[in-house]
Amino acid sequence: MEVYLRDKFVKADAALVSVEDRSFRFGDGVFETVIIANGKMFDWELHKRRLQNGLEYFKLDIDIEKILPVVEELISRNSVVNGYARIVVSRGVNPPEAVGYMVRGAKAYMVVQALPKALPEFKTIRLLVSEHRAFYHYPSKTNNALLYTMALLEAEAAGYDNALLLSHDGFICETTNANIFWIKGDVLYTPSSDLPFISGTVQQRVLELWEGEMREGRFTLDDLQGADEIFMTNVGGIVTAIGEVAGVAITLKSSEKTLIIRNRMISLLKNIRN
Repeated sequence: MEVYLRDKFVKADAALVSVEDRSFRFGDGVFETVIIANGKMFDWELHKRRLQNGLEYFKLDIDIEKILPVVEELISRNSVVNGYARIVVSRGVNPPEAVGYMVRGAKAYMVVQALPKALPEFKTIRLLVSEHRAFYHYPSKTNNALLYTMALLEAEAAGYDNALLLSHDGFICETTNANIFWIKGDVLYTPSSDLPFISGTVQQRVLELWEGEMREGRFTLDDLQGADEIFMTNVGGIVTAIGEVAGVAITLKSSEKTLIIRNRMISLLKNIRN
């Protein structure tokens, strides 16, 4: 497999970063993960917009227009039909005169991968409500994932598959790696996008695909009580059903509507044309 690193295509096992790299040392950078279906990136424009927002916010100087042709070349070189592209931007290497977190003279660069992966099977998982809280509302995904890592470790230790994150004032935000939805009757609910989490590209597609009433807002765990179905969305699992949220009384009747949404998403992916 080949990757793209500092303006060159190289073998994956030869793609090395410096121990002085700011992303390695401080998590100083941003990233995007994009579905590849039928040899083409899915919803690249949505990902590109979010990545651009992050580059501007964190003051990272990268030519974003290079990414599409780079991914297309990697798809060809690595013979990827279905899978994902991962674009990681680092602020670069700290020069000798830099002290601590000081930014002086580092030159941003990107690492791009295109890797094969079959479309995921539908599954149901269990959530723990994490004791860790979400605080920051960034415009893009960042290379610092300690909040999500700690919440996942907490869930794993308690025998759960994933964790639900709340804001500091107790509002439902997301799981550690996905946006969350629930259905009561014919109404679809999802957290307000002004809360401290990142709105996903699959999430946006689901909002477009839902044909009934939809409500975005600031919801607490009490608002999950009596939900008929709960599910989460991300690039890795597309649409994943949630069968339990620890400590929350939910009356999951079926995954019927969740499956309908998932099947619509899978249909969109399978019908991409180059």
